[in-house]
Amino acid sequence: MDRCVGQVLADWERVVPSSGETRLVALGRSYVEALPNRRTQLLVQLQAYAAADDPEMAEAMRHHLARIFRYIVLQARRDGAADPYAEAAMFLSRGFLINAAMAIGLESTLTPEEWAGICSKSKVARVDDRAEQAGAA
Repeated sequence: MDRCVGQVLADWERVVPSSGETRLVALGRSYVEALPNRRTQLLVQLQAYAAADDPEMAEAMRHHLARIFRYIVLQARRDGAADPYAEAAMFLSRGFLINAAMAIGLESTLTPEEWAGICSKSKVARVDDRAEQAGAA
């Protein structure tokens, strides 16, 4: 988890918002663009949440989620958000939904319009695409 979270935060440090983009939008875009190459990290993260009945794992996950939350709050403040804590919570909520969708291939079940309501990037969480990649490996 140290590596997974560290990689996300390091990548976010390098993100430069495009013209008209807030920092949070840029972070979200960057995260989603990297997802296809981070499937293993994503599954490690989800496994860690599932193992949180172990006190040591729960402590580690609290630490990492707090790091991410605080980083997002800082960026929301830099964006001038009226309530940076609420902005961070909404950002993380969408991120958790995208992570879960990626893990199970939800995009394969939803219509393009439904998927666009969750994630602006298509072909991120398609079951058929992952099956083809696994067969090619």
